[in-house]
Amino acid sequence: MRVKAINKYLKISPKKMRLVANMIRGMKVDQAVDHLRFIPKKASPMILKILQSAIANAEHNFNLKKENLLIKEIFIDGGPMIKRWRARAFGRAAMIRRRSSHCSIILEEKERRTVLEMMSELLWKATTIVFPSPRNEMFVHAMLTAVHMIEEGVIDTSSMWAQGYDRNTEVKDAFEDGLNRKEGYQRGYIKW
Repeated sequence: MRVKAINKYLKISPKKMRLVANMIRGMKVDQAVDHLRFIPKKASPMILKILQSAIANAEHNFNLKKENLLIKEIFIDGGPMIKRWRARAFGRAAMIRRRSSHCSIILEEKERRTVLEMMSELLWKATTIVFPSPRNEMFVHAMLTAVHMIEEGVIDTSSMWAQGYDRNTEVKDAFEDGLNRKEGYQRGYIKW
């Protein structure tokens, strides 16, 4: 679901607006609001106002939660330019360009996936796309990634085996092979 907010004819040059817009592109909405409050630029309160409008649109019109939103795209386009003249030396005149900007912010709801779902997808891809063999480096690399995440406590192994991984003996063998490889790598027997 994409949510959009636009503000036009801002009396600031697009170049100055893009300095701030590039800082928050791709961020979560909460982090972007915090950043914009403390950036000492003229453009930050303007972009903050548009961002809060987009958040309000998402919450009110689409029943989305603020915690699940991120800034997918932010566009700063040039608006109309007011041209004035200024006197210079030797009777010449120089043009003063008073630039304006249009700002568009598009928010998107981030995917709600648990770490276990992401790891199971990674293991599934490793077992189906690549020929499942404990000697296959890509397969072992996927297993080592799972080992690292299990050691850090991100994945609970009991729930991982409960999803059906215990039925596939080759996955278990490769998993144990990944453990042995990791120990050998730490001791200096195997070079990665």
